[in-house]
Amino acid sequence: MDKPAKLQPGYGLEIAATVLISLATIVSAWTTYQSVRWSGVQANSYATAISLRTESVRYANQANFLNSIDVSMFMNYFAARSQGNASLTQFLEQRFRPEFQPAMAAWLATRPFTNPDAPTSPFEMPQYRINDRQTSLRLNAAAEQLQQRAQAANQTADNYTLMTVLFASVSFLAGVGSQFRKHISRLIFLIAAALVLAGAIAVILTFPVE
Repeated sequence: MDKPAKLQPGYGLEIAATVLISLATIVSAWTTYQSVRWSGVQANSYATAISLRTESVRYANQANFLNSIDVSMFMNYFAARSQGNASLTQFLEQRFRPEFQPAMAAWLATRPFTNPDAPTSPFEMPQYRINDRQTSLRLNAAAEQLQQRAQAANQTADNYTLMTVLFASVSFLAGVGSQFRKHISRLIFLIAAALVLAGAIAVILTFPVE
């Protein structure tokens, strides 16, 4: 009866090196995939943020235009009233913008022409609101959030890329270690590779996944 073949010295270390390299390759592929995904999140977030900022500026410009109309109408109204031109005063009152009318009514309720403590104009009243300006502020706030998300996604993508480098070092250590003749030298390199692999895996478990 034939005797079973004896395993060559260091055969177990070769298997361990192969396992480490295989694991490092698999996890490295995963980190590369995640890096690409997060780079996509970054690009999409930046693109959407730019679009929102453009819309925000458009609404802000429209709000400024409407504000200039309100100011012009109020100045003409104030002049007509100061001159005692009742017909022109009434004419202008009827043509105030709907958004301006609540502020104007609230301002007149303070008796500004006789009350020295009254606000100097309806533009100081809390009722004076231009919807386009509010829309502009909301769009700008949303763009700011997307920009922050893009910056965070960029950092996450960089972190995953760094992990890819660490996993490459695992393959390097395991591969170089297997070239040594001395058992202790190969063991040292394998232990170092295993520690780097375990540490890198522990780190990426804290990363967000896309």
